Amino acid sequence: MKIYILCALTVLGCFPTAWADHAGDVVSYLRSESMRADFSVVTPDIREEVIGRIRKEADGPLQKLNLGGLSDYRLLVRLGDRKTMEELVSSTRDAFLGKSQFAFHEELGRSAQPALIPMIAEDFFRNDGSEVKWKQDDDVAYASRPFSIIMCRVALEIAYRSDAFADATRKWARDTIWKTDENPTLTRELLQQWWQANEKSFGQRDYHAVLPGRELPLPTTMAASPGPPPPNESEPQPKSAPPELNDGSAKMVPTSNAVTQNKSSAHLLFFAIGIAVMLIATLMWKKRN
Repeated sequence: MKIYILCALTVLGCFPTAWADHAGDVVSYLRSESMRADFSVVTPDIREEVIGRIRKEADGPLQKLNLGGLSDYRLLVRLGDRKTMEELVSSTRDAFLGKSQFAFHEELGRSAQPALIPMIAEDFFRNDGSEVKWKQDDDVAYASRPFSIIMCRVALEIAYRSDAFADATRKWARDTIWKTDENPTLTRELLQQWWQANEKSFGQRDYHAVLPGRELPLPTTMAASPGPPPPNESEPQPKSAPPELNDGSAKMVPTSNAVTQNKSSAHLLFFAIGIAVMLIATLMWKKRN
């Protein structure tokens, strides 16, 4: 009887190892695929483990926010890690107020994470000017915008990149973002009204119910910025939000074959080990008797 109990404990003891290995496989898969990854592989049982490992890698030796962890921070935002989202938003605000070195507004927009929009909505209401200046840095021209307009553009980029929103809302966001520099004052008013009209849907995470805003007028000068380039096949595109952030209407892509195969192989291996241990125990018992 003692032998059988020992065998059972041995077999059961294998499964935490399988779980840990699976979490590691998922982390490796996400980091290699980046925004092309199928985020539905991050199931609730390993979510915190996966987030913890990615955050540790992102923060580096000093375990602090740094620009070297941009791709990992983007993954964490896509996974809905609230701590990371709050820190990136806070650091970005501080950067424009002169208190921090790191601004992450580009990563926030590219993350396509709808849960970020309520966190930055207060910035739509900043009265921080309406002047957009075009500057030259070596051979690169760039726009210097009021912080409120930067965050308005982040919200629009999230809305057009994320398939959690309805097609009409995504199209509106995509058509609007390149018009923002023509009239910053109208842009602020537009995003304020859009947020107020849809605040309840955002609060309920019912992103598919978020309606488009009104149209900005067409640019009349060459000062208008084209905004971020529309998604294309050469650019990694985010998949649907993880289940805990999904509104239920966004399509979930199939689970990654590589991760599924690794998980299945691990389960088969430990099952085989368990059977082998049971056979050895049976032979030993027969030999004794």
